Amino acid sequence: MSGIKIGTADFTGRVVSGLIPDAEPGSVVLRQLYPGEPVDIGVVDHIEPVTAQLTIYPDHRKAWSDADRMALSLFFADRYRDRHRLETLLDCVEVLGGSAGVR
Repeated sequence: MSGIKIGTADFTGRVVSGLIPDAEPGSVVLRQLYPGEPVDIGVVDHIEPVTAQLTIYPDHRKAWSDADRMALSLFFADRYRDRHRLETLLDCVEVLGGSAGVR
């Protein structure tokens, strides 16, 4: 899967990475890197200015408490929003830079 990696963090001894997939730029796929072999464990989508929807895949639900799920959702939704703000800012700079020589 190709996309943009937006962060990696330790959640109570489990290292999870988030990726915005090229095929679904409005979501973040969560991949547990440690312990064990890397495996996709869920997705954060419907990311709004304040809220986001976290879905942990059925095979992994029991391993994550409500507090863990909240931490995953907050961490990766914030990273997603940061990335979106950066892209918007860079687009503005590109537009302004292109029009700077026009007067």
